[in-house]
Parts: sequence; structure tokens; C-alpha cells
Amino acid sequence: MGEREYGKKSEALIRARPPASQLSDLEQRAVLGEVIYGNLEWAYHETDGQYKMAAYAHGALEAAGLSWSIGESEGQKLADSGLWPYLIINR
Repeated sequence: MGEREYGKKSEALIRARPPASQLSDLEQRAVLGEVIYGNLEWAYHETDGQYKMAAYAHGALEAAGLSWSIGESEGQKLADSGLWPYLIINR
């Protein structure tokens, strides 16, 4: 995938994502997963001056005792999400 296409996919996911309060736990995991290995991976090394976005993504998942990887059955559940067309798991 070219840089331009990657940028368009990232932007589409960002625009499609509703506020976190409207996302299910599974959808939140999927968005954090996109920071770690997907369409938002460009933000992995971005920092707020104290921590990298990767640290926030991994930390949130670890604090909840969850994995960043999405299994097949969870992927099937995500297929009903409005985020589905924008998630890397859908490729």
C-alpha cells in the first residue's frame, strides 16, 4: 500500500470513529490495535512530550487485562460495527 493510500485509510478511520463513550469495549480494543499494528500505526512513535502513543495503547490494554490482537470470533462481532470497513482486520 502506498503512502497516499495509507494516509487516506488512516483519515477515513479517524473520521469514522465516534467518541470513545459510544464505542463498545471490543471497538475500543480494535482502535487501540490500529495504533499498534494498523491504519493508525503512524502514531505509534508520536508523543505528547511524556509518553509515546504506543505506551498509551499498550498501557490501556494491559490495565484492562486485554490483548491487542483480535481473534476470529471477535472479528466476526466487529463486522457489525460502523468501524468495520476501516479496520485492518477487515483486509
